[in-house]
Amino acid sequence: MSLPYGRRESRMKQPATESKISILIVEDELIIAKGIEKRLKAMGYAVTDMVSSGEEAVEKALETLPDLVLMDINLPGGMDGVTAAEKIRSRADIPVIFLTAYTDSDTLTRAKTSEPFGYIIKPFQDITLKSAIEMGLYKHRMESRLRRSEERLSTTLKSIGDGVISTDRKGFVSFMNPVAEVLTGWSHVEAIGRYLQEVFCCREHGGSSSCEELTIAVIQEGASISLPEQTFLLARDGKEVPIEAKATPLSDEKGNISGLVLVFVDISRRVRMEADLRRSEKLLRSIFDAIPDLFSIIDKDHRIVLSNWHGGYEYVPESIRNGHPLCHQAYYSSERVCEPCHTVEVFRTGQPVSMEKFNPRIGYLEIQAFPIFDEAGNVILVAEHIHDITARKLAQDELAGETERLLVTLRSIGDGVVTTDTSGTVVLINKVGETLTGWTQAEAVGKHLDEVFTIINEKTRQRNENPVSRVLTTGCIEELANHTVLVSREGTERIIADSAAPIRDKE
Repeated sequence: MSLPYGRRESRMKQPATESKISILIVEDELIIAKGIEKRLKAMGYAVTDMVSSGEEAVEKALETLPDLVLMDINLPGGMDGVTAAEKIRSRADIPVIFLTAYTDSDTLTRAKTSEPFGYIIKPFQDITLKSAIEMGLYKHRMESRLRRSEERLSTTLKSIGDGVISTDRKGFVSFMNPVAEVLTGWSHVEAIGRYLQEVFCCREHGGSSSCEELTIAVIQEGASISLPEQTFLLARDGKEVPIEAKATPLSDEKGNISGLVLVFVDISRRVRMEADLRRSEKLLRSIFDAIPDLFSIIDKDHRIVLSNWHGGYEYVPESIRNGHPLCHQAYYSSERVCEPCHTVEVFRTGQPVSMEKFNPRIGYLEIQAFPIFDEAGNVILVAEHIHDITARKLAQDELAGETERLLVTLRSIGDGVVTTDTSGTVVLINKVGETLTGWTQAEAVGKHLDEVFTIINEKTRQRNENPVSRVLTTGCIEELANHTVLVSREGTERIIADSAAPIRDKE
């Protein structure tokens, strides 16, 4: 014995309510609508409502937001199913599947304008209904996913700092981001549908470049192409902007070329910075060349980064200079780092270093090395200043020899001799002077003459004026007065004859 229809329906196992697909039925014939409702519930779907007019369909769809609408095309009243579907699609992202008993081409053509997700021709079987629903939902999910992906891509392209223009296979502009709008002077609305070469005009330095040729090359060859260096974009207002640009082919899901994307960036700032850098380098080179001594910049590997090759180092061949050689190879033709090495010491301590070295090809050298720091305070380079001091060294040696000979002479004569500097401080006293004053050379040097050389008047017993003071004032030879007595350190008195004379330098 069979159970009543309603009891059979209540005993059917249904999916959990929250997992059911919800469907709105729009059908003006109640019996057909009830039949569709029964079928849908048997398939596990939930029916949100059943309405019979286009106006009700729009109202209920926006109110209940079903997952899908089954819409009869021919509805009574002033709004048929096609119009209702258009309104629902324009105001809510809800897929619509049309139900119709009419298959004439005019009806189908009109229905297509509302972008339905399927058609079901009455009468239909359950499998047809279920297949249409599943395919419609799948298509809607895929289109939603694609739309979200396109929106994300569009948002990304609009927010990046480079200009982006895409075209179809024929070279018509299909997309332009805000940066491209600013650089070209064309708005997105104005550019869409125009040829790329009309919107993106460019020229190479000293010539012109055709974007038409670029489009053809990228699309036909299917390879990315970068525009040459020193390419200028000719904006709509006539302004020229230096750019870097690269065109890359776009492919569809089958791998066929469907267009290209052109990415370009304004490099005006970089061009200005490069020009400033070139001017700075030129100024630095001028300063380097103006320094008569050798001035070099050396890195941690002992490689000469920059040098003027002056100060006697012109002997280094041009071929070696241009190759950023190691300093010890260039200066001394040696494969080993010098010991001691001033650059090593500067890198180690971070402090300036001064030292003297001998170069067989030049002579004696005075070297001063200074650290160059990065922003973090690390030594990254060493500035090296090398001055030829050979002449000075020879002069010092000659002076030392003359001084030694003078000292020998002074020490060997029979009279007492005392020399001082301009302040009256004793610099030298010979052997006779040591005997007469009672002061040895070691004791007297550094003391004032008044302390070592005490003289008085034999008659008055008053201390006489030191002749050195008069010599320093007059610059002339001064002699002591008669009756002058020298009192030694031990108190011994000797009558002496004395004179004081200035010692002059070359000037």
